[in-house]
Order: sequence, then C-alpha cells, then structure tokens
Amino acid sequence: MRIVFITEHFYPYTGGIAEHTFYLANELSKRHKVYVIAPVYPSSDFIPLPSAPRFEILRIGKATFFPANGSLVAFTYTPLSIWRLRQFLKTNPFDIIHIQGAPVPTLPFFSALAKCQKNASSIKVATFHAQHKKSFGYTLFKPLLKHAFSNLHGGISVSVSAKLTIEKHFNIPNMVIIPNGVDTRRFTPFGRKIDHLADGHYNILFVGRMEPRKGLDILLHALKGMQGQIRLIAVGSGPLVNKYKAMAKKMGINAIFPGKVSPRTLAEYYRTADILVAPSIKGESFGIILLEAMASGLPIIASSVEGYIETLKNGKLGLIFEKENEKELRKVLLFAMNNPDTILKVAQRALFYVKENLSWEKIAKRTEEYYMSLFAMYSPVRNEQLRTSV
Repeated sequence: MRIVFITEHFYPYTGGIAEHTFYLANELSKRHKVYVIAPVYPSSDFIPLPSAPRFEILRIGKATFFPANGSLVAFTYTPLSIWRLRQFLKTNPFDIIHIQGAPVPTLPFFSALAKCQKNASSIKVATFHAQHKKSFGYTLFKPLLKHAFSNLHGGISVSVSAKLTIEKHFNIPNMVIIPNGVDTRRFTPFGRKIDHLADGHYNILFVGRMEPRKGLDILLHALKGMQGQIRLIAVGSGPLVNKYKAMAKKMGINAIFPGKVSPRTLAEYYRTADILVAPSIKGESFGIILLEAMASGLPIIASSVEGYIETLKNGKLGLIFEKENEKELRKVLLFAMNNPDTILKVAQRALFYVKENLSWEKIAKRTEEYYMSLFAMYSPVRNEQLRTSV
C-alpha cells in the first residue's frame, strides 16, 4: 500500500500531531511505502526525530504561525507550495491520502481538494485532533472546509471529545475513534535518569509549550509557599517562558526550565520525576504527555479538561483536579506526596493499560484495518488486490 500523510505540524516543530504523525508513519512503513509531506519551520530550535525514519519526508512551503485556541497553529499557504503539492500528487499515485492536523485552508486542506487521474481512486482520510467549545477558524472557513471535506471517504478522531468537536461543524463520513499511541520502547520505567536531579528532591514535572492554555501559571500558584524539598522541572519552550521564569523566582519556587530537549532526554526526565502535572485549561483532546508518563510508570495529576478525563478513565489511571483551581491542585499534590504507595498503584495500573492497548504497533494495526474497511466500501477491486498481496 502507498500512503502519504500531509500535515502542518511535524518535526522539528514538536507537539501531539507531530508525534502522532511520526510514529504512525514509521510503524506503517514496516509494511507499506509511506511519505510525509510537511512544511519548513521558521525556528532556530532544532529537535531531532525520535529515531531514524523508515518513511520519506518531503518539505513543501514555509510555515508561519498564528494564535488559535490558546496555542499557535502552523499555516502554509502560497501559490507555489500549493502548486508543488498538486504536482507531487499528480505524478505519484497513492492508495491512501491521509490528512493530519487542524482543518484550515493549508497544505492538508488542499490535498483534500486535489483531483488528478493518478489518484482518482485514492482513499482520502483525515485525523482530527482538536477539542474546543468555539472555533473562529471553523466559522470563518466553514464553506471552504465543507467543500473539501465532501471529498473525504473517512475520518478518525483521537478521542470522543475530538469527535464531538468536529461533528458540531461538519458531517464527516465513516467517522471512527482511534486514539493516540505511545512509544513503549522509548518511554519506559527502566533506563537512564538525569543524575544531578535524582538527589532526594520531590521532582514535579511539567511538559508542554509555554503558552496560556497549558496552564503552567496555575501550577506555579499552587506551588507557592509549599514546604519541603520540592523542585519543579518545566520542560518546553514558548512565548511565555520568560514570564514563567520570573514568576517562579518571585514566588520563591525551586524551578528549572531546561527548554526544548531531545526525544531521548525527554524520556529521561519522565524517569527522573516523581509526578507529572498537566494543568491545561482548555483545548486538550487527548494529551500525549499523559501517555508518555503512563508508559514511564510516572504518577499523574491532570486538570479536568475533557480529553484528560477521557484518557485517564475518569481518574482510574491518574489523579484529576478541577481545571484552573490552584487551591485544589495544591491539595491533590499534597495528597500525592503524602500517599506515595497509593499513587504508585494507580501508576502501575496505567502502565499496564498503555502496554496492553496503546503501543504504536496496535494503533497502526487498527488504522490499517480502518483503511481496508474503506477500500471495501469504495474500491472493492483494490481492496481484493491489497488483501491478496499481504
């Protein structure tokens, strides 16, 4: 099977969509010919790929960023980039054209519109990652998006909340839920730690972009005045990093800000920490950082955004506090610190769940089965050819 993923979010621009696209493409490349099309990013921060890719990467266009949903969204739109994308699809036949990322008029959007003889029988699929109550972009671009999505054969949502979000705006055919996965070889309880931080302090880990919706300020206010050998490790970069550094210093919080780190080093931070806190205030449809912590055997405290509640199975796989409530977060943190045996049992349950259900091998298998179900509906002849070639 020939598969192409088209996304606005990919390495070295890190985040949930980039992780999802990389690992799904890499796993499917064990059995299929896979390409990833993504733009070039205007950033001085270079984050290497988690491992050598088995797939081919084609860079088309240069992304710019604009604020949306409390975050930054990549946007690639020039006549030249659209022309290059269309030329590539005209000259390279694919069985699957798979769109990843925010549904706005960018590279993924125009791949859904693209019509050419070589890909006339291609199955077009989109994966929807976003969760929000309102979207200016969806409202602004709805007529264009509705036209593009009419060319889709199927849609995948990473969670119930992501599915409900897109279905408020568009009718996507054959929609299914296939969750994010996690690299259970990279994220594991066993392996190297950050030696100088394994010094007896209670290490509270935050991982994410330094932007409003991630809620790091909520965590800082919760930590203010807490007694004991407590250290905050805030991994990531973004527009508010200097503000958060100044807040931590002013509040007297023992905090370090390593910035962006390599994939290998990130796994070491999870193994070094005593607990992960995910204090997002909105816009989380799933939370890949939760899976990374679960696979690392690390206890979790997460805010009550819909995607986090779903991923943590209503508190069975991690502790949950009311979002934007710093006082409740403080109480939950104190409970975790004073009851290590209890939260370690929860973490062990989460580790078992991830290994049994959310490895990328299993997520890729489910995605392949979904592709084949669409071929059976829309292209029975190609479906039979693919089945007999396995």
